[in-house]
Amino acid sequence: IGKPITHLHFFNCTFSNDSSFPQIFQSIFFNDCFTSIESFIMDNCKSTQGEYLDAILLHISQIFCCSWAMERKCFHHISVIDSGSDDCSGFLNQALSLDVGLDRINLNENCFLSPISISTTKKISELSFLSLRNCRVTNKFLESMFLAMSNGCLIVHILDISSLRFLDDSGLSTFLEFLQTIECHELKTLFFDNNSMNANQSVHFVN
Repeated sequence: IGKPITHLHFFNCTFSNDSSFPQIFQSIFFNDCFTSIESFIMDNCKSTQGEYLDAILLHISQIFCCSWAMERKCFHHISVIDSGSDDCSGFLNQALSLDVGLDRINLNENCFLSPISISTTKKISELSFLSLRNCRVTNKFLESMFLAMSNGCLIVHILDISSLRFLDDSGLSTFLEFLQTIECHELKTLFFDNNSMNANQSVHFVN
């Protein structure tokens, strides 16, 4: 292509798991024009058979590990909506742990089962925006993320956790009770739309 490509966006695209999908990432890995990517989006993409793309998050996480990404720290925005992964916690943990310049992450409509763990010895991870709207989550995951925000390992200024689907019994109540025990001083805006709460839960949320 010649000129540097800074934005690479795929919306509602269909790829072949055997050819076109892996070829995209081979091009990214081996062509210099992609070594300045600032924004990468692959939202609601499927295979030609209507199935989820094979190891989509693994392919993207390999971009994070490229020398140019770590050296230039130009990778500011990642969005992968509905990846089909059984558990996106590991991917998010890696995205937060590697210093590639990420500032905005959108992982709407995904599943998060495992807790994340961000080392306090590394550079603090700071995001202007993190969106986990309409995700399936466990309390272990949510509590680990908010604990990281509370102890200063993770800074998030705008967080969208609207329309959560809890995989634990009494998940929302347990989560709201946990929130009473911590403070997230850097969190400026919280979107919590479409999370139905009863009277007792509402009291926990506002206190």
